[in-house]
Amino acid sequence: MSPLHLDVTIVGAGIGGLAAATCLAQSGHKVHVIEAGNELSEVGAGIQISPNALRILDSMGLKDIFYKEGTKNDDALLRRYKDGKILGKFRSNTLALYDYHNLTLHRADYQKILYDAAWKAGASISFGKKVVSIDTSTPSLTLQDGAIIRSDLIVAADGIGSRIRSAMFPDIQAHATPDCAFRIILTREQMLSNPALSHLVLQPSCTVWFGPYRHIVAYTIRQLELFNIVLCGPGTADTGVWNEPADLDELKKDFWGVAKECHKWRISELPDLPSWRNGNGRLVLLGDAAHAMMPYMAQGATQAIEDAAVLSGCLAKAQSLKDISRLTQAYEDIRKTRAEKIKATSHGNMKQYGLPDGPEQEARDEIKYKGDGSI
Repeated sequence: MSPLHLDVTIVGAGIGGLAAATCLAQSGHKVHVIEAGNELSEVGAGIQISPNALRILDSMGLKDIFYKEGTKNDDALLRRYKDGKILGKFRSNTLALYDYHNLTLHRADYQKILYDAAWKAGASISFGKKVVSIDTSTPSLTLQDGAIIRSDLIVAADGIGSRIRSAMFPDIQAHATPDCAFRIILTREQMLSNPALSHLVLQPSCTVWFGPYRHIVAYTIRQLELFNIVLCGPGTADTGVWNEPADLDELKKDFWGVAKECHKWRISELPDLPSWRNGNGRLVLLGDAAHAMMPYMAQGATQAIEDAAVLSGCLAKAQSLKDISRLTQAYEDIRKTRAEKIKATSHGNMKQYGLPDGPEQEARDEIKYKGDGSI
């Protein structure tokens, strides 16, 4: 028998939702993406794309466009905050080890590439479609305009604040961590005008500075035209509010005083869920809706890409609608343990990256870092 082509609704036009739309549409399914916002809007700025994501993106026919738009940043330097001493490298030799480079990219460019790919594959994408209620048993969605959506499968890719996940598990919510992320974008001209910074944009670069309870990750994006800086550590910000303006005096107190403006957000994460699917398996969670994690392995978006590929691969085995339940169970079985392990490691890195000066920090600094970035 030929594979069954399903009617799939995806809620959310972020990186995970658009990746799922592309994979599923390329497999012949009828895919419709609904997005509450009125346009594409990706918060944040820089993002890292590791070889595990690029292998999947290559299978979608997107390697060349990502290599064109991204910056090849294969070696990240680890430095000590006090004196800039190089502690080691990680992510070295990714091309030799995994056949793909590590890329750094502007998040908006990442989202736009996937949007174009989903549209080209035949997915429809509608904006201004806010979900106001969910029947998790059928399942079905009711939109703000009164429309009711029923599909063979509904994929909730609506982020860390997922309304659909909240309907499935009302007592489980994302929780704030002690850390905030402060994000700065500097232009190449700004960097070149400062002798202390100019060397960082002469070629692709990625640097991590470790300090007490804080660390900085900084790298080039849009080739060498922009420099993305994320400063992570204790701070105050509202949970669920993205790109909140930050007080530069607050930033200068703890980090550097280079920037003209800065934005911040509270870093939050999601507890492990009992399941990623409803009772009949025709409603599934994907990406941050299922496993929102701290960014301390740079794997949040990549795990959503993996979700999309596995879900599409499982559904390719469907011969009838009765198969959906066991195939979405297979999706959960394959993905849940891995994503939760990466989430736990990311949380653990909060301590490792921010050890205060002392014996533990000295022991960490003596360790040679592996190619995958783990300690």
